[in-house]
Amino acid sequence: MLNWQFLSNLKNDLSYDLTPDMFHYSLRSVGGKFFYSCNREFVTIPFKAVKVQHFMSATVQPDIRFNITDESGIIYDFNSRNVTISDDALGQMGSSPSNLSVPSSWNISKIKLATTNDSAVFNYNRHSIQEVNKSEQ
Repeated sequence: MLNWQFLSNLKNDLSYDLTPDMFHYSLRSVGGKFFYSCNREFVTIPFKAVKVQHFMSATVQPDIRFNITDESGIIYDFNSRNVTISDDALGQMGSSPSNLSVPSSWNISKIKLATTNDSAVFNYNRHSIQEVNKSEQ
């Protein structure tokens, strides 16, 4: 049976995500996948007793960061992100083409122990790889 109310809501709210992004994580004690549900909460697959939170800055290109708290209370911060530059992402959405920096993965930036508040901080060197299209003359 088709839910007409759902279709009506979808027609009026084009921001509704029919295929949410799937994220993969691997921690010291646990790993799996998670996605952001239409109920605005993170769901792990398979279910794990971990808490996933995200933080987003309100800029032109949002800066999304995650932290995951495992069953032991250890907090893993994922603030260091890798990006992919898409030269036609906006063009595919109906506006003028433009370069768009899209997060493709996040590296761990900090591990904080629950019992002692001790932490380990990770820093990364940034490297850029650029593909250049050459036309033959």
